[in-house]
Amino acid sequence: MDSERSRRERLAEIRGLLATESIQSQEELVARLSKAGFTVTQSAISRDLRELGVAKRSGVYTVLVGSETTVDGPPLGSELLLNTASAGANLLVLHTAIGAASRVALALDQGHWPEIVGTIAGDDTVFVATTNDAGQQRTQKKLLAWIQGGSDV
Repeated sequence: MDSERSRRERLAEIRGLLATESIQSQEELVARLSKAGFTVTQSAISRDLRELGVAKRSGVYTVLVGSETTVDGPPLGSELLLNTASAGANLLVLHTAIGAASRVALALDQGHWPEIVGTIAGDDTVFVATTNDAGQQRTQKKLLAWIQGGSDV
């Protein structure tokens, strides 16, 4: 098995483990991966967690970027986006977790939504310009459903 394939499989396994289990330490993650047939060091796990956008929340590792939830394209953890508000006929204001606005804006930009013209990100706020009022309403509806239920949009 080539090392690139092995790394991709390991990253997928890590995502799956973090989505289904409460992993509290890198050592615990190394042990879980070992059970799944991966030989990996703690330093490799540390790099993998950074690459996957994993953070420790309430003592448990959580995938913030690269989670299974997507916004019509790039991966984005629904816990990053907190709420949305209309700001005129074709502008939305999104409130995010502190420091997450750039990631949310990038995910929307890379998602290639036909309704979204562009985004501007601050620290915890994203302005989303839409094509028109109807596009704004569709975008807001999809984002609100996603925030409230973590549903696919």
